[in-house]
Amino acid sequence: MIGFVLFFAVYLVASEIFVKSLSRDLKKPFEPSVILVLGANGNVNSPVTQDRVAQAFTAHQKFPSARVLITGNEAKGEITAYRTLFADLGLQTLEEEPLATSTWENIRFSEKLLKPDDQVMVVTSQYHQPRAVAMARSRGWTAVAFGEDPREYDGRIYFFLKERLSNMRYFPSLFFSWIGSKT
Repeated sequence: MIGFVLFFAVYLVASEIFVKSLSRDLKKPFEPSVILVLGANGNVNSPVTQDRVAQAFTAHQKFPSARVLITGNEAKGEITAYRTLFADLGLQTLEEEPLATSTWENIRFSEKLLKPDDQVMVVTSQYHQPRAVAMARSRGWTAVAFGEDPREYDGRIYFFLKERLSNMRYFPSLFFSWIGSKT
């Protein structure tokens, strides 16, 4: 039992350090060519979905030449929700990746729509930004995060714990992807 606890603790620390190292300079300013809006598991009434659209729209106003790429699980209506909310703001020129069911899939599946020299600004919730940017950078992308949460979401402890467990879950994928991007 002590061996398992020790392994868990070491693995947790290693995954946290790796994600932190890949997400250094999380919001380093640069001129993006793509604004990538990650799926939010919500509909048009979801505060998280609304906030991600608002943040992406702000980024697009600041960087109007950047393409807006939305990614999410259309089987749950995420892309439709994004399209509707962006249309309400007057932005209808969007690229779409409708198959992703996780952050890792958001990144991997969106990669097919990127050009080799694209610089990506990732729009997601603040608690999620380090892992999302680490995932993008592990694939060899030039990526930063954008936005601040305009409100406090319910379940902050849940999201904190979810991120720790997700860092652990995706640590091997991130590590081997990062190694592959260096060769």
